[in-house]
Amino acid sequence: MRTTLDEGRYSGSRGFTHAYFQTSAELREELTAAGLSEHAVYGVEGPGWVAVKAITKYAGIDLIGTPMYEAALAAARVAEPYPALTDSSAHMLAFARG
Repeated sequence: MRTTLDEGRYSGSRGFTHAYFQTSAELREELTAAGLSEHAVYGVEGPGWVAVKAITKYAGIDLIGTPMYEAALAAARVAEPYPALTDSSAHMLAFARG
């Protein structure tokens, strides 16, 4: 866990593939370095995803359509304009122009 947090790399030792976890700032820098302009980076799941995932996995409760799921979606929408909160999402999506 420490290496993942400190270096953004994951070894794949616990059932997930080898991965590099890029921050939203790093992704924006990469888009700029590639010559892409007018870029935007979004957090796909938003900051509430971890609670929804944990409840689904450990309690076996499907939250889709529930008030908690709707609250997680609302949190994602509220967080959208704040780049610092983009990193709390499990995945990012970038749009840019060449």
